[in-house]
Amino acid sequence: MSKRYLTISLVIIFVLLASACAAPPPATQPPATQPQATEAPATQAATEAPTEPPAPAEPKILRLSGGASDFGTIDPSLATQSAEIQIAETTSLGVVRQNETTTEIETAMATGYEVSDDGLTYTVHLMQGVPWVHYNADSGQVEVVQDCSGNDRTVTAQDFAYGIVRTIDPATASDYAYALLPYLAGAAEFNDGTNTDPAAVGVKAVDDSTIQYTFTAPAVYNLNLLGL
Repeated sequence: MSKRYLTISLVIIFVLLASACAAPPPATQPPATQPQATEAPATQAATEAPTEPPAPAEPKILRLSGGASDFGTIDPSLATQSAEIQIAETTSLGVVRQNETTTEIETAMATGYEVSDDGLTYTVHLMQGVPWVHYNADSGQVEVVQDCSGNDRTVTAQDFAYGIVRTIDPATASDYAYALLPYLAGAAEFNDGTNTDPAAVGVKAVDDSTIQYTFTAPAVYNLNLLGL
């Protein structure tokens, strides 16, 4: 009997010791809460940097080599040297011009044109509001030319008609008048003095922005002649 009590006592002691040595259960932690995000104070809109005035445009310089002598003239009706003609063509604009790359004839001052059914008359419409300008050496600026009333002087059909008549006028003695004489109606007669009336020449300003050219015969090169 005493042995059985002794055995039971030893088992109880062993259980108590094992319980005492066991790791304690983990403590129950309250659920973690996420901290609420606080809104950042609204930032003030960035102030735009003050706008700087645009830098002045660099002057464009045209350099041409004309040989040892000075240019004789840059008058479009009188220019004959290649350098003179380059300046005239660079500083002025004809009704049409030849594309340097494609060699096609394209409009320049003209906005469009119509050809009559017989191929003789070209009615050309010009850009409006294009001013005449000149370089003022004193101010170093390109300035708009003023008329006698102080208004801006714009390019008109009358200017183109005047240029044609002046070139073929015998008093001008243009070396290149011959380029127009056989083709423009009335030009040869005006140049040789047979007819002294410029109105008989085949160029007429219909209004400020419309000009008509009449030729002696239809030809594919008539349009090219308008660029002279």
